[in-house]
Amino acid sequence: MAAPLAGDRTEHARLIAARGAGLAVPLREMTAASLERLVGDAAPASAAREVAAEIAAMPDPAELVEPLVALTR
Repeated sequence: MAAPLAGDRTEHARLIAARGAGLAVPLREMTAASLERLVGDAAPASAAREVAAEIAAMPDPAELVEPLVALTR
């Protein structure tokens, strides 16, 4: 569950919810029911696993340094 807060947290919460990997719920609106919804629904867990797999498949940042430097030449 992500709470839309100051800074970029509102955008992060929106993206998490849009992807289906969680819920965006303002702190004042978080309830036991919203937590039960999050843990009781298999869809957010499945979407979160998909996101985790996508992140794991990304190249290591160190692998990108040289290609990015080459672009500046």
